[in-house]
Amino acid sequence: MNKLFSPSRRDIYNQWHKEIYQIDIAHSLKAQAPLNKEIIKQIKIDKNSSGKLLDVACGKGIFLKQLHEKAPNINLYGVDVSIVAVDEASKIVAGSFFEERGEKLHFSKNYFDYVVSSGGLEYYDDALKGAKEIARVLKKNGRAAIFVPNLMFLGYVWLAFKNGTMPTHGGSGGSGKLVYDYNSEHFYTYSGWRDILETAGLHIEKSTQYSYIGSTRFVNRFVLWLYNRFFYKLIPFYLSYSFVYICRKK
Repeated sequence: MNKLFSPSRRDIYNQWHKEIYQIDIAHSLKAQAPLNKEIIKQIKIDKNSSGKLLDVACGKGIFLKQLHEKAPNINLYGVDVSIVAVDEASKIVAGSFFEERGEKLHFSKNYFDYVVSSGGLEYYDDALKGAKEIARVLKKNGRAAIFVPNLMFLGYVWLAFKNGTMPTHGGSGGSGKLVYDYNSEHFYTYSGWRDILETAGLHIEKSTQYSYIGSTRFVNRFVLWLYNRFFYKLIPFYLSYSFVYICRKK
């Protein structure tokens, strides 16, 4: 086995959060604000909203912090496989945080008014099992927002055409140090993710494309700036960077 994957997944993501990802919280809040605002908008949360919300694969609590600023009356919960991540999350926002896998949540069924998975399912060993857990803990009239990457993103198609590159967000920082790579990720098309969510017991109420990219190691900053400023608006729906599915329990 490649030495990269000899540790457990928990060890890999502890290292990722300790050494590379979201080290600068202020920068991360700014970088993730566009996606977080889009999710909050699509899930229809405002300053008067209340209830319980779970962020699955919550990382260091960036989404939850920005959500709290928008809707202070919602009770926040977060889970992540990395103890480093949940410890940091508890420092930046008030909530209940747990170190556990999204494929096996400890919460009882019908517990949450909202569930958010903002870049998590693609890293699970079993995305369907993770989606079933989201459906299980979601209330009958609750709403889930699930953000996932697109296998057929136009950029991935271009990189495959040019270099034979696998689709990946890539687990390396600015220094180039690698913690994980595409073997830790699973990508599906729009219909592929739709089938997983529907099989899991979720009804897709709405789906939107999301093509803004905060950072990437595959193109230089100027090209990324041009893309985020102009070109991402031109990308067809099924070739977009990612999708946000707004779901209810069936």
